[in-house]
Amino acid sequence: CACVQAGPCSAPAPLRAQTADVKREDVLLTRLAFGSCNKALSPQRVWGAVRAKAPQMWLWAGDAVYLGGDQPGNLEEAFEAQGQQVGYQQLLSDNIIVDGVYDDHDYGGNDAGKHFASRAQSQQLFLDFIGVPGDSPRRKRKGIYSSYLFGEGKRGAAPSQRVIMLDTRFHRDNHVIPSLAAIKLPLMSLVAATVRWLTMSLGFGSEHVGDILGEEQWQWLERQLRNSSASVHIIVSSIQVLTSNPLVESWAHFPAAKRRLLNLLLSSRPANLVLLSGDVHFAELSGNPPLELTSSGLTHTCGTTFWGRYCGSLVRAFNRHRRHFASYGVGSSRNDGVRASESSREEGASSEGW
Repeated sequence: CACVQAGPCSAPAPLRAQTADVKREDVLLTRLAFGSCNKALSPQRVWGAVRAKAPQMWLWAGDAVYLGGDQPGNLEEAFEAQGQQVGYQQLLSDNIIVDGVYDDHDYGGNDAGKHFASRAQSQQLFLDFIGVPGDSPRRKRKGIYSSYLFGEGKRGAAPSQRVIMLDTRFHRDNHVIPSLAAIKLPLMSLVAATVRWLTMSLGFGSEHVGDILGEEQWQWLERQLRNSSASVHIIVSSIQVLTSNPLVESWAHFPAAKRRLLNLLLSSRPANLVLLSGDVHFAELSGNPPLELTSSGLTHTCGTTFWGRYCGSLVRAFNRHRRHFASYGVGSSRNDGVRASESSREEGASSEGW
């Protein structure tokens, strides 16, 4: 480094982790639940099982609602319909912390990213849905990303838990071949999945420099992680981070962004890191470590679609990201994910990071 001053130069002060957006020193987070892929007008039998686990926090991992077909025609109506689900109302009455992120369907467009015309409106509607106050700084950001810090203290003292929620839609560039899923024609989602598979299989997108988070969010994420004293770190990404499945939307289709994320995690070494994701309509445990837990659908899964008979075969065909966890299967039943923060050591994660 270099400095210009009258006295002797000194090394720059180490970067301290940024204060989380929400601090709950009164709560020691030991159990949270998360889920994704939920249709507001479909039967939702899952909430009783969620409440039985007595989580302190519920995190939406994306696709809290869907639009079109037998579902509402716009986001405002869809979020209102979800809010009227009796089981969900009962969950809210438990004084539980509810937060999370959107994915493409509750963002407003299948496979949509930064070019989605209504993205600013979608941000505000989602924040309304999860009850973010109107004067929150989160309302003024470009994107819904946010963080919590539970408990207090530093390593070796009272434990604390940092929950970081990423917005993978607001700033996301197009795929190397822009997705065709937004075209409102039959089977276009399958066409988009096939294109993703072909581009990765042929190596066509291996040098794609498209971004996911946007520079402002990248800088914010680094400040959340650098020298964080939290004993547990949970990062929520609506799309999968570690998967090798080329059919689904994931960080793998944006290799430059994925490398940047993994390099940041390697250099900052957050203690007891767990990644949470949704989107893909099946449950999965990936990584060795870091661990990534993916929630299967709350109201529907890949096994309940017209091509459901092939779901298990396709999921198991792409398994390199699960190779260290042969004893763990994949699930295509409807469910939510439940995570006890202290269990990361039981799964083999180091207390000092990964």
